Amino acid sequence: MSEKLTHAGLVTHAKTMLELPTSYMWGTLARKIDSSTINWCKKTYPSMYSADRVAYLKKQIGKRYGCDCVGLIKSYYFGGVGSPGYTFKQRQFFCLHHRH
Repeated sequence: MSEKLTHAGLVTHAKTMLELPTSYMWGTLARKIDSSTINWCKKTYPSMYSADRVAYLKKQIGKRYGCDCVGLIKSYYFGGVGSPGYTFKQRQFFCLHHRH
């Protein structure tokens, strides 16, 4: 994100998320739902991803954005909705060292 991070920018980001089709996904950062993210979340947070929840999310692949409350804020910090600049390896590092 090239602009300076501000409280007003975070509010704008949150309003943008309100306009998008979203599904609650513990441990995610406002990116399109895909199978690798679902699998990673199920493995990393098994108590949050029951078989029914996983089945529901698999039907949302490519249609909705997954995000949790902390992920909304993190996604602003890491470049916005669907930011390609935040990679899987960074996500693994961030989750291991910054539990939410």
